[in-house]
Amino acid sequence: MNVRMLSGEGLTFVLALLAIGAIVFFIFVYRIESKNTINLNPKKKWLLWIFRVLIALMILFALAKPSVKTTQTEVRNPVVAFILDQSSSMLFPTSPDNPFVKNLTKKEKTRYKAAKLAIEELTMKLHKTHDIRIYGFSDTLNLLSAINMDKDGEKPLDIKSILKTKNGEESDAVGQYSNVGDGLNDTMRELSSNQISSIVLLSDGRETGGEPLKQIMKRAAKAAVKVHSVVFGTEFPLRDLSIDEIIAPAEASLGDTLTLNVKITNQISAVLQTKLQVFEEDELVAEKTVRLKRGQTVIPVNVVPETEGTRKFIVKLPLQNDEINVKNNEDVVHVKVIKRSIRIIMIVGQPSLEYYYLLPALLRDPVIDISCYLQSADVDYTHQGNKTIKELPKTLAEWQKYDVCVFMDVDATEISPPQINGLENMVNKGGGLLVVGGRTSGISKLVQVHGAKIRSMLPIDIDPNYFPNHDKVYSTPFKLLRTRLGKAHPIMMASTNEQINKKVWDTFPEFYWTQPIKGVKGGAISLLEIEGKGKKSSAMAIHRYGEGAVFYSGVSNFWRWRFPYENYDYDRFWVRAIRYLGETKLLGGQKAVALSTERKIYNPGEKVKVQLRILDPALLSQLKGVPVFAQVTTPDKDNTMVALKPDPTGEPMYMGEYLAKSTGSMLVESKQAAPGGDSQQKPLFDVKHSFKVERTSLEDKDTSADLELMKALADKTEGKYFDYNNMSTFGSIVEAIPKEPQVLTKDISQEVWDKSFFLIIFLVVIVAEWCLRKWWGLL
Repeated sequence: MNVRMLSGEGLTFVLALLAIGAIVFFIFVYRIESKNTINLNPKKKWLLWIFRVLIALMILFALAKPSVKTTQTEVRNPVVAFILDQSSSMLFPTSPDNPFVKNLTKKEKTRYKAAKLAIEELTMKLHKTHDIRIYGFSDTLNLLSAINMDKDGEKPLDIKSILKTKNGEESDAVGQYSNVGDGLNDTMRELSSNQISSIVLLSDGRETGGEPLKQIMKRAAKAAVKVHSVVFGTEFPLRDLSIDEIIAPAEASLGDTLTLNVKITNQISAVLQTKLQVFEEDELVAEKTVRLKRGQTVIPVNVVPETEGTRKFIVKLPLQNDEINVKNNEDVVHVKVIKRSIRIIMIVGQPSLEYYYLLPALLRDPVIDISCYLQSADVDYTHQGNKTIKELPKTLAEWQKYDVCVFMDVDATEISPPQINGLENMVNKGGGLLVVGGRTSGISKLVQVHGAKIRSMLPIDIDPNYFPNHDKVYSTPFKLLRTRLGKAHPIMMASTNEQINKKVWDTFPEFYWTQPIKGVKGGAISLLEIEGKGKKSSAMAIHRYGEGAVFYSGVSNFWRWRFPYENYDYDRFWVRAIRYLGETKLLGGQKAVALSTERKIYNPGEKVKVQLRILDPALLSQLKGVPVFAQVTTPDKDNTMVALKPDPTGEPMYMGEYLAKSTGSMLVESKQAAPGGDSQQKPLFDVKHSFKVERTSLEDKDTSADLELMKALADKTEGKYFDYNNMSTFGSIVEAIPKEPQVLTKDISQEVWDKSFFLIIFLVVIVAEWCLRKWWGLL
């Protein structure tokens, strides 16, 4: 107890003045009464003075307002608060090795169920030492259960009822938002008058709204509130292997290679090796072993359609353990297979062994319609082919009848400049040119005679001053190997099966001579090179020229692959090359590119990733340095241009972003003219793709848990952190929760002068003094 005065500073000075005033007053009164007190004895006089002084002191005492200060102490139980995430994302499966659900069925192994079992375990351990408050949150906070401390264990705890609603129903995770920051902030506000021993936050940490948790954790740290973070889920999306999309051309040629680009998302493991199967109708036509990194990967698969009509191709992936969705492991695409006729003119200088093997191979192909012209033949010679010709085309119109032209060691002097102009026009407008070198005339002579036109069309640089040395013997063999880009090029695909394809090319013979070149042009793709000598030794290259393509082969004795083993891989190779060049004109750019988006459905406000995948490596080189755009059209016919940039990782793809604003079905289109071409030319490609923008649940957008954010919360507030990596040690959290009770002290001040007993004493003294004076005749 502490006694003090309440009147504030300067009290002593005031009381001194009042005391002096009282003394003066009593002296004055005494002098007035001195005449009447002559007959009083000294004892009576002293008694009167004692009463008067006592009255004065009591008045001064009252003016001083004395008080008695006492300290009141209250002991409260420590409080532990559980904050349970009740958003719908907590209904997703938890990590497979979570110890809380290891004995449950697959359907029961949810994040929410694991969190409830964790709360039940801690409640059993803490209810005898702490008051427990269990809150649930989604967009708002609500109290699920309040359990007061039962130190002596007198009240049996019904653990199964602690998470039931007021109606007795089992609580569930049905919220459409995860306002984690708001949930923590509201809990601290609700318990602001209590001693919070610890807060245990059980969530996947994935925020979809509310005040950011990063801001709330600063307040918790400032208030010295320990928050223990318990994360359910992993940093990866739910286990799933899905085929998102099959990128394929609308049409394909009968018997030609059809490339299906399969967009696959792997959320099973960091690297997953699995098999990809392609069925045409119900027949297995291709199988490929693939290694998939985590995330999205595009895998090309080649098939050869053998039946005309609209064909259904089914792509399948094997089911994985604990997949969240087993229905997306296969997808279907329909492609119209057309039997096309490719019109070819083949111009040959001399009847070499290459000529003797190549011409029959092309004549046997049902798609190829060939006309051959042998320059060294007699005047009355009947030129071979499906359609015989007597002379070379002369006008532009005559050249446009052909889809592909083959130059095989031609004599440049037998071809006129107007004919070269017609050839160049045909290629520039989508045709194909195949140039095969040889030791009779050589490509150098062709470049020397026809200069700029031929030089610009070739994918390689040739020294025009080089001429074949017919007397030199080439006796040193060398090996030709496919380049990195060559292995993936459709012309080099001997089989849709990669292993078989490798075995086929392993049979490729050694060679002794190839056309000397200066190097490969910047926009060209080198397909075959001499082992260990790089691009300057390229024996086969291709590039885009205008709307068409030019293929170069510097090997004049490819027939060695055919002879003497009757190897039909030789025939198939040249047929693939011819078809590839011919379909550039027949199909335009539809087979060269594929336009898509990362997903099929987006929420308003999300960024749509537009992807233009280049299926033809030669086209990729042709587009180098050229601005590429896509146009997005909304249902209201509003157009937005999106700049597409090359993929920084080196993938043959252009990428851009579009901010989704309005809802509905969107159309994205990309059209590209040939670099340097005129406005009348057909574009290199004109492709379209559609996607939807609609409102979907934010809880389903990202199924991964935010481990980094939850760990930052625990570190900032000096709490403990648990996720699927250390969930087996979850019981140690009990030791980290303080058990000390909350001791509250309150100072209480009571004013003594304002009490009834003081008033009674004061009145008794005044009345007594008055009565004595009356009794003694002083009044």
